[in-house]
Formats: sequence, structure tokens, C-alpha cells
Amino acid sequence: MEKPPIILSTVGVLLVGAVTMSFGESASPAANPADVTAIRALYQRMMDGWNKGSGEAFVFAEDGEQVAFDGTHFQGRQEIAASHQQLFDTFLKGSRLVGKVQHVRFLTP
Repeated sequence: MEKPPIILSTVGVLLVGAVTMSFGESASPAANPADVTAIRALYQRMMDGWNKGSGEAFVFAEDGEQVAFDGTHFQGRQEIAASHQQLFDTFLKGSRLVGKVQHVRFLTP
């Protein structure tokens, strides 16, 4: 009997450079619509990478950094992609990531 896929729902805040996507916040009045569209597309690309089980497709930044739940620090696309691929091949195999960006708010000084 095939087990049903695990579905994970994204909750909280995703930080991308100097931009934050936060649920329940209103969009900045000075926000460039093209920037908002690009951020939404990036979030969708990350979910698509997860749902394909591809560590390489899930990671979007060459110089990114990640701190895992256990405190392990990964630096750069290659390390982050490899760590996610290991998860996708084992514990997260067949899982699905679902989520929706409701609002985009840009950080200001």
C-alpha cells in the first residue's frame, strides 16, 4: 500500500535580502509592482523545487546561508542544495510544500 504524500504548509516569514514577505501585513505604498511580482515568482519557484524533490531547484541564491533546525550552518548554493537533496531523498521524499504569499511589505529605514 502506497503511503499518502506528506503535505507541509508554509507559515511565518520568508526573508529575501532586504525584502520581507509577511502574512497579514499590507503592501508598502511605494512598492514597485515588478518587484512584488518577482518576489511572488521566487516563492513559487522554491515551492516547485521542493515539490520536484530537487535541492538544486529549491535553492535560489549562490551566496545564500542557512541555519538548520539543529544549528548546522550551510554556506552557498552547493552546500544548501546538497543538504536539501539529502532530505528530499530520505525524510521528505514525496512531501509537498504548499503556501501562498498574501502580502509583500518592503523594509524601510
